[in-house]
Amino acid sequence: NLTAAGQALLIEAEHAVRQFDAAQLGAQRAARGESGRIELGYVASAAYSGMLQQQVSRYSETCPGVRLNIRELPMAELPGMVRDGLLDLAYVRSPMELPEELEAI
Repeated sequence: NLTAAGQALLIEAEHAVRQFDAAQLGAQRAARGESGRIELGYVASAAYSGMLQQQVSRYSETCPGVRLNIRELPMAELPGMVRDGLLDLAYVRSPMELPEELEAI
């Protein structure tokens, strides 16, 4: 039998273990790309082609736990924003001069 203090500690310890388990699961899901947020920038012409909508829809179906923050921006700003970590990826028109540390796919 636990004392009142021991009972209170047990309740808090069980709560801490549940929180740790939830945090660990959340981190694993984020590492697998199943949760979190993606910052995506695009130029208007990417939306006109339909490719952007198709890929966003497909990704949202595949990874419903990931929130996509999608912004239309001037093309000249996109590479720097990706380089600086303000965007995770960007849709641009080619040809486009990219900084060395970025890759076009």
